[in-house]
Amino acid sequence: MSIEITNEIDAIATEKNGRKLCLAIFDSMDWTNIENHLILLQNKINAYISYIDSDQYAESFRRKIKEFEITIKFAEKVPVECEKFISVANKQLNKFEWDVNRRLFRKKNVTWNFSASYSLNSSTFSNKKNKNNKKNHSDLASEQEMNDIRNNPQNYIDWSTKWSLSLTYNLRISNNPSYINYILNDDRKTVQTLSVSGDIMLSPKWKIAAQSGWDFEAHKPSYTSISVYRDLHCWEMRFNVIPYGTYKSWNFQINVKASALQDLKLTKKKDYRDNY
Repeated sequence: MSIEITNEIDAIATEKNGRKLCLAIFDSMDWTNIENHLILLQNKINAYISYIDSDQYAESFRRKIKEFEITIKFAEKVPVECEKFISVANKQLNKFEWDVNRRLFRKKNVTWNFSASYSLNSSTFSNKKNKNNKKNHSDLASEQEMNDIRNNPQNYIDWSTKWSLSLTYNLRISNNPSYINYILNDDRKTVQTLSVSGDIMLSPKWKIAAQSGWDFEAHKPSYTSISVYRDLHCWEMRFNVIPYGTYKSWNFQINVKASALQDLKLTKKKDYRDNY
């Protein structure tokens, strides 16, 4: 029997005419590494609590259990850190969050997301006032093809705009607290990035696009990519490069525009996994 073995109950019995279930933990480990010892002990206690909460004991004890007790027997004298641990555990177990911390709920994890963006293109400053009368269909494409364009705009090039520019600010605040030795430890993280993306038409058949940004927490550029497009009438050419970072790679592709012939293409690339 050992606190390292969490899938076994060291000892179990009943009292008070079978209405109280008593579980025992036998701790024979030395206290050379106090922190590791307390983590193992906590895991053992959590396993016992899970055993009780899931009613696994009902298979062996048919009488209705109304009380539970977990006792720890130590082979060696416990240090002060362990005494504090037991004190905190006794306050936490079998008590409502309101009784301990005057809160209705126990904090598990919290995530807040905020984003703001602003976009403009060559039509933004146009004097045309018929923006609401834009055609939502095309005589050159089927309804299925138009739906694919709407659902996957990143796979298509908008040749109707000469240039475009977008600014996006993202803020993410998260807190995933952990309970080490039954004491709340906050793990708060804040991530904020400013991203800029845009494209410009160099000629009626050429277009270049770029995306980059700045990570204010890491103090370095965020995901960056540069793409070049060439309209080849029934065909199209794409070249995309991610110059640095985890996903450093490049991809070159020539393919038929028609979605029915999407498998007809020539591709050359260097995957980011080739860097490792």
